[in-house]
Amino acid sequence: MGTYSARWLTPHHVDRRHKPLTDCRFWPDIRRRPTPTEPPSREPIPTSPAKAEELVRNDPTVVWIEDDVNLATDRLVGPFECQPSQDPTTTRQKTTKFAQVVDLTHWDQLVVACKRVDLDASDVDTVPPRK
Repeated sequence: MGTYSARWLTPHHVDRRHKPLTDCRFWPDIRRRPTPTEPPSREPIPTSPAKAEELVRNDPTVVWIEDDVNLATDRLVGPFECQPSQDPTTTRQKTTKFAQVVDLTHWDQLVVACKRVDLDASDVDTVPPRK
């Protein structure tokens, strides 16, 4: 256990419309910086993992949301690395430099950790309702 500097990821904006979290790709949580006249943006800016570093480096109006987290006190599961997306119709994994999905074992660990402190995490494997 310890304190980690974590850059947040967010479910892919298209995946989350029709997939449970456990099947979503996760992309960097990049948002517009707050200004003196405007609050921080509520919606992430869809940015592929391959382009995130460059966008943040070259656009001073955006920020990749990050924070220091203590795994023991914040009761988070991790740290972990994402894995490459896999097409469910084949055994082939996409060959990309950037992993995008969270391994199912980490989701299982999250559910167990939540149960220990009476939190309900049963919806991580639920498809969102259609709007």
